[in-house]
Amino acid sequence: MKVEIPIQVRKSGDWVRGWCQSMSVRGLGATLAGDFAVGDRVEVLFRIPDQGSEDVTVSAFVIWKTGLSHGFEFLTLPNSCRQAIEIVCSEDSPEAGPNVGRAY
Repeated sequence: MKVEIPIQVRKSGDWVRGWCQSMSVRGLGATLAGDFAVGDRVEVLFRIPDQGSEDVTVSAFVIWKTGLSHGFEFLTLPNSCRQAIEIVCSEDSPEAGPNVGRAY
């Protein structure tokens, strides 16, 4: 799902601010100026769009980096967050219907 939400990431010490451009239940893509390398374990703080005002903090690995663009894979994601992201992703995808991608 394409998004434009502020995020904060830290490996240790201070939080680094950036912008998340894509999100799924597996992770997110973001632009930020931080000293992060592929393989780093980090904490990511963000809000799920249109799902209230609670901040979410999750552990993640940096799985790719190109310049200031980073890919993060979630290590932990509470069920409530997973469900909220799934709802937002399904609303964002106009071609998705109730039977798309589901096994019955």
